Amino acid sequence: MYGFQEQAQTVEREEKPVVATEAERTVRVRLVQRFFREAVLSSYGYCCSVCAFGVVEMLNASHIVPWSKDAKRRADPCNGLSLCVLHDRAFDRGFMTVDEEYRVVVAGAVKIEDVPELHEVGLLKIEGRKITLPERFRPDEGALGYHREKVFLG
Repeated sequence: MYGFQEQAQTVEREEKPVVATEAERTVRVRLVQRFFREAVLSSYGYCCSVCAFGVVEMLNASHIVPWSKDAKRRADPCNGLSLCVLHDRAFDRGFMTVDEEYRVVVAGAVKIEDVPELHEVGLLKIEGRKITLPERFRPDEGALGYHREKVFLG
């Protein structure tokens, strides 16, 4: 059996490749992202709409209809939710969504037993909880419907 310690020893014996560690690239920049982030986060009072977590540096203005799927909705604050990094990733990957009554729905893949506390508190116990709605730029129902149908894993 080839264990972790054996692998580590093998790596130490092999010569490390000499390669560049950086390169210059031309990249696309999301020009409306700053506006979108500020509009969404400020409308939710700089808190996660699911759990009320309020450390701004750990909040994302999450697109309901993904950026890549609809260029017209990219800067629309009604296509956004303020989500902490955990809930943003779960929403983006389809592990949670929001129903017609603005309650959190969690995908079956997340509903497993004997999970760490963060999994239980951060994902399992939020199911059925109503999200906090914003002061302005209420999430568009059509966008949420798209997310439920096309992104959510069910």
